[in-house]
Amino acid sequence: MDIFEGYIYPLTERYQKQRNTAYAQAMSQYMRNQFEFFGIKHPQRRILDKQFIREYGLPTKVNLETILPELWQQTERELQYFAIDLAASCNYYRQESSLDLIEKMIIQRSWWDTVDAVSSGLVAPYFRYFPEKMHTIAYQWIASENTWLQRVAITFQRKYKKLTDQELLFDLIRLRADSKEFFIQKGIGWALREYAYTNPEVVRDFVSVQCMSNLSKREALKHIGGNC
Repeated sequence: MDIFEGYIYPLTERYQKQRNTAYAQAMSQYMRNQFEFFGIKHPQRRILDKQFIREYGLPTKVNLETILPELWQQTERELQYFAIDLAASCNYYRQESSLDLIEKMIIQRSWWDTVDAVSSGLVAPYFRYFPEKMHTIAYQWIASENTWLQRVAITFQRKYKKLTDQELLFDLIRLRADSKEFFIQKGIGWALREYAYTNPEVVRDFVSVQCMSNLSKREALKHIGGNC
């Protein structure tokens, strides 16, 4: 199978036919003009994607590992969104070896939109399938110099609820609680806010004793109250 001609080009052509210049400009501005867009809004893109998958099918694992990097290097941002959804639809996170490529999807062409989608759609289920890797990788990421790996280490458990490894979450936050980086401060608050739905008193107590930015505290206590 010629990956580009047989899969990526037909997808790109389909998106191209739905290009909306006004929406594309607005979407690019929202992302601080870091990426170009076709200008396809999420509901419309989901319809297009379902139609495409019905026609072209889901790729094999071998083809998927060629398709994903190719999609990741394409100009328009919607193709990265498709890549994330495609990987999730193929249950790529069930492959132990998939973490190398998942990590590349975090650190390449990075911004909060794709990073958070990879975190929730691929990293979170990966560690549910391979929990023995969770601590090692999370500590590697939090110790790295890459802001986005740090953010994912902090936020990937945000939908785990009662399955959250509280000790791990709090320790990872401690390691980056003094960060001046907005996306880390916001990520800390976001992770704590989500966990607060499950264990509000513990989160409130943690925030009261742990030094962290005011932004992190406000986000953490947003729905449970408490002193910042």
